[in-house]
Amino acid sequence: MFASLAAPRTPNGDAPFVSSLELRPLLSKFASSILMSETNRIFSPARHANLGVLPSVEPTFTRYPDDQFDRLWLNVAAEPRNVKVTESPIDKVTKETPPVKVLQSSLIGEPDILLPYQGLDPHGVYFVEFHFAEIDPAVNASGRRSFNIYANGDLQNTDGAIDVFGTVGANAALTQYFVVTPTHAGDINFSFTVTNTSLFPACLAGAELFNVQSHTDITESDLRNRIEEIKLGLGLSSYTGDPCLPSGFGYNWLNCSNAQISAIYLSNYHTGGTIPSAISAVSSITKIYMNGNELQGGIPDLSSLIYLEVLNLQNKNLSGTIPAALLQRKHATLLDFECAYF
Repeated sequence: MFASLAAPRTPNGDAPFVSSLELRPLLSKFASSILMSETNRIFSPARHANLGVLPSVEPTFTRYPDDQFDRLWLNVAAEPRNVKVTESPIDKVTKETPPVKVLQSSLIGEPDILLPYQGLDPHGVYFVEFHFAEIDPAVNASGRRSFNIYANGDLQNTDGAIDVFGTVGANAALTQYFVVTPTHAGDINFSFTVTNTSLFPACLAGAELFNVQSHTDITESDLRNRIEEIKLGLGLSSYTGDPCLPSGFGYNWLNCSNAQISAIYLSNYHTGGTIPSAISAVSSITKIYMNGNELQGGIPDLSSLIYLEVLNLQNKNLSGTIPAALLQRKHATLLDFECAYF
């Protein structure tokens, strides 16, 4: 196994650091799935939710001392009638399950439970873990509480209904794992629906959502060198690391697509220097916004940027002549071009 760690410097210049790093094997059910059949995958936690929390009992987020992975749990408050709590010990707790405190309270449905996730990557793939514990003494036989899990209307537990007591008994942890994809709107709507024979409503103690991202789009060395030259010319040395890391980790003023730079967004970025000629080597670029800065000097020859559609260079300190190729493309309406000369 080879693992690489990227710790890019933040825009405000803070030095990156890593306080701890833990590598652990993926669960066999996940590792053997189609999601991990390719290399260069990023498996990152999206959120950990503690369901069935009484209002005002817990802070918004909690870390528990017995959590070996030191997860930050979001406490999701529910109406008291929908919460079941116990002080009894929970069996079958491992480092993969939530802490005991999470398993000692459950969200109880009416009779079903709806659990929506919104604002997800519509092109992403997600791995979800649902955690259960049968903590109601009245559920003392198999089949008394049974339910199915649906994601956007599709049945997930295709090997049979969820029966926590029938599987692990009372006051014991049970985890179910599923691989799901969002709708085109970026939603995953889970429903925990009781079976026709269930005597009790659905229950849920905790839920963990993980995002699986492809990381095949790593910027090639030649392009990284050109970006380094651009950074140097514009005084943007505080940005370090691979420019085309996944969204949220790369440079916030660059737009990448398939490991290629497609746009530069530096409008009103309070940067100075000269417009780097290295931009002309980024042949895939379609949009350049550098207006509202303190740029000086002339405009380099950008005729090699045959895909360029927008060029905004409204800076009061630019000087010299405008390259003829840019004027020709502007007059031919092939380029939306603005600069201090117009």
